[in-house]
Amino acid sequence: MDNNNTNRICCNTYSNKAKKHTHIAAAAAANNNNNSGKSLCWDVTVTCPLAESYVDRAASEAGAAAEMAATRKEEKYVDLSASYFFEPIAVETLGVFNASARVLLDDLGRRITSSSGEARETSFLYQRVSVLVQRYNAVLLHNSLPSTDRTD
Repeated sequence: MDNNNTNRICCNTYSNKAKKHTHIAAAAAANNNNNSGKSLCWDVTVTCPLAESYVDRAASEAGAAAEMAATRKEEKYVDLSASYFFEPIAVETLGVFNASARVLLDDLGRRITSSSGEARETSFLYQRVSVLVQRYNAVLLHNSLPSTDRTD
């Protein structure tokens, strides 16, 4: 991305302890030359493949929970397709990304590499997202401990 792009990011997080499901919503607009001048808009969700709603499919297919979450996001934002290029990014708490998110991150990494000259930019993107997921997993674990003997 060049410096002329205007980015708008809004992040909201919440957790549902009963399902151990975390959702991080992010919307960003950036110039995307491959999509008829439409801006790119994405929504990120982090989901647990061990949740009751995912476990059967997740047990039989790696990444199934991420793909199911991405499909839900595509259905939620179907009306955006007229104005924006929408890309769902779904990450499982165990680290698996949905297929289209991997393509997006790989492409973004290549573009950053061509601008910066740093060949490891794609790896850095994946590492950043993975560290965020690990941090939130730690928060979920911490919040699941009994509150009587816990120090915050």
